[in-house]
Amino acid sequence: MDEYVADALLDKLSGHQGLMPLDRAKFQHLLIAANVPDSSRFYDDLSGHSQAFPAIQQIEDDRRYGRFSLRRILRNRNVRDYRLSTPKRALETVLAAFGTYSSDSLSRSIRANKHVVELMAICPYPFSLLGKLETFDYGNTDERLFRVIRPILVIPGTQDDAPVYRWEDVSTKYHEAGWLGFSRTTKRAYLTA
Repeated sequence: MDEYVADALLDKLSGHQGLMPLDRAKFQHLLIAANVPDSSRFYDDLSGHSQAFPAIQQIEDDRRYGRFSLRRILRNRNVRDYRLSTPKRALETVLAAFGTYSSDSLSRSIRANKHVVELMAICPYPFSLLGKLETFDYGNTDERLFRVIRPILVIPGTQDDAPVYRWEDVSTKYHEAGWLGFSRTTKRAYLTA
């Protein structure tokens, strides 16, 4: 990836609401080293590019901890004209019912959101990014442990990020720790704990 595109992506990522300060050099190295060939595919996974240099940033404060990772490079020009097939629609329903985080599912969800599609289609840069912010939070009055998994969508060169933040909010998964591990819960339960 060209350095100027990587810098534009990182500038936008650094200003993203809810993210901690990032190790810019780490992520810049990852993006510049990523070989993103011309393709009709909508995305390329970053996991294959990150083995020698993980795309993970740890976060920690008094009552929460977690990590941020970059998952995919999205090709803005391939965002349009997507139709979700019936089997994939059924799969989306099952994944949503269980509160499962899936980069595949999120990639389809991006392409199904007309407001996000418009932002990507008019983006002056060839790529956007999809990341994952996973936070473990026990900073509530009952000291219950919650896991919040929020997708982070970065579309450089945009002025109005409200559609992106709405999509992220709707796509965020909430889980509460119990005897058998984490089980799905609601945003309301998380906010009122």
